Amino acid sequence: MRRTKITIVTRELLSVQAQPISSPAAVTEAWCAACAARVVWLTPDEAAAAAGYDTRQVYRWIEAGALHFSEAVAAAPRLCLPALLRWAQTQTADAGRGCLPAPADAA
Repeated sequence: MRRTKITIVTRELLSVQAQPISSPAAVTEAWCAACAARVVWLTPDEAAAAAGYDTRQVYRWIEAGALHFSEAVAAAPRLCLPALLRWAQTQTADAGRGCLPAPADAA
């Protein structure tokens, strides 16, 4: 009996490119009463991308009062970018992914 051995070699390349949070035309700037300044407001999706988490986690932070937001800027909630950055810097380096608390369902 004769046997034939067939070997298939595959190669896969994954290319990841960083994308800006928003295109310049889509940036929403408005007054933030808590910061007392005109700031850039992010959608929950943009905030999640900036923080490295999913949108559901961003909504958890909003509900917990960890981040301030406004629904007056647009129909959907918008998060103040400077507040998000300040809040992220106050978190301990060993919590979760570096600067933000670990997702609630990760434990």
